[in-house]
Amino acid sequence: MSADLKILEKNLSEKQQQINCLFQITQSINQNDSADSLFSMYSDYLRDGMGIEKMVFFTQENNEWEIASEINFDYRSNGKLDGILGQYKDVTYLNSSQNHIIAAFDYIVPVLHKDQAIAYVLLKDSRTTQDRLNFITTITNIIAVAIENKRLFKRQIDQERYRKEVELASEVQKMLIPGKFPRRKYLELSSIYKPHLNIGGDYYDFIEKYENCFIFCIADISGKGVAAALLMANFQATLRNAIMHDSDLVKLVQYLNKMLVQLTNSDKIITLFVAEFNAITRQLSYVNAGHTPPFLVTGDKMHRLSEGCTLLGAFDHLPVIQLGQLTLDSDTLIMAYTDGLTDLVNDEGVYFDDKLITEFLKENAKCTADQINKKLLEAMETFKGEQDYPDDIAILTCKLHLSST
Repeated sequence: MSADLKILEKNLSEKQQQINCLFQITQSINQNDSADSLFSMYSDYLRDGMGIEKMVFFTQENNEWEIASEINFDYRSNGKLDGILGQYKDVTYLNSSQNHIIAAFDYIVPVLHKDQAIAYVLLKDSRTTQDRLNFITTITNIIAVAIENKRLFKRQIDQERYRKEVELASEVQKMLIPGKFPRRKYLELSSIYKPHLNIGGDYYDFIEKYENCFIFCIADISGKGVAAALLMANFQATLRNAIMHDSDLVKLVQYLNKMLVQLTNSDKIITLFVAEFNAITRQLSYVNAGHTPPFLVTGDKMHRLSEGCTLLGAFDHLPVIQLGQLTLDSDTLIMAYTDGLTDLVNDEGVYFDDKLITEFLKENAKCTADQINKKLLEAMETFKGEQDYPDDIAILTCKLHLSST
C-alpha cells in the first residue's frame, strides 16, 4: 500500500470519527441529555478520539467564569481570568501570553452569541492542524450553544414558575387584607396598601368582636415576596383564631410571639401594633410590639402610641409587656403605618420623616379618614418625585366620632 493511500485512509478514518462524534452529540442534544453528560462526551472525545493533551472549558455562572470540563488541568493553578478571557473574540494561537494559566495552552477558542462570549476553551495539542482546530471549534460551539439554551430555558421556566407563585400569593393576600371596612356612626376606617413588589409583608386588619367593640392592628413582617406573604397569611389566621379565644391583649401578644418562634425558629421577626376600642367605655387598650408608634390626635393634642414590648419572633418569651390604656373623651384620629412610609425618599435624598407626618396631620386631622388617606397618597407621590417606592407601605387611618355616642 502506497504512502498516499495510507494518508487517505487515515484522513477518511478521522472524518468518519468526526461524523460519528457529531451524530452522537446531536443525538444527545435531541434527547435532552444533561449538561454534565454533554460536557463528559465532549471531553472524552477530545481526549480519547483526538488525543488532546490538555483542555479546560469555561462557562459563565453568576458573572464569573467557572470550569465546566477539563482534561489534565491542575485546578490549583486556576485563578481569576475574567478580564483576560474577555480579550479574545476569535480563535487565537497563544504564543506570547503573559498569564501563567493561559501560557500552558496552545489555543483559545471563544464561543460568542450576539458578540457576547458565552464560553471559552483552552487547548494544548502538539498535533493541531487547521482541520482539527476547525472541527474542535465546531463541536465546541455546538456544545456551548446547547448548554446556553438549556440555561436560558431553565431560567424561563423558573421565571414562569415564580410568576405563577407571585400571582397566587398576591390573590391570597388580596383576600386577607380588608378591602372594605364596616361603617358605624362612631367609626371611620380607611387604608392605603402599596406593596413594593406585587406582594409584600405588610399587614393590617379589623376584627369586630361584638357590638361597639373592635380590634384593629397593623404589622410588618421581615422579608419580601412570596415567603413574607405566606408568613403573613399564617400570622393572620393565628391572630384571628387567638382573638376569638382570649380578649386579653397581653396574652394575645405572648401567644403570637410563641407561635411565631415555633413556626420560624426565630428566623423571621414581626413588628405589630394591636389595639382594642370599646365605644361604650371609650377605653382604648393597645400593645405596640416594636412597631413604629402610631399617631393619636385628639383636639389640638398629639402623641404616639408606644407602650408595649419588643418585636415578635426574636425571643422565646417576652418578659415584660406594657399595656397602653387611654380613655378618650372627644373625637380622635389614630393613624398607624409601617416604616415603608418613613423610608420614602425624594430626589434630594430627604426622607418622609415623622416631622413631615406631624405637619400633615395638623393640617388634615379634621378631614374624613378617606380624605386623609387620599391627601396623604397625593403628598407621597408628590414628595418622592421620580424615585421608586423603596419598601412596602401600609397605612391604617381610624377616626372615632365620640361626640355622636
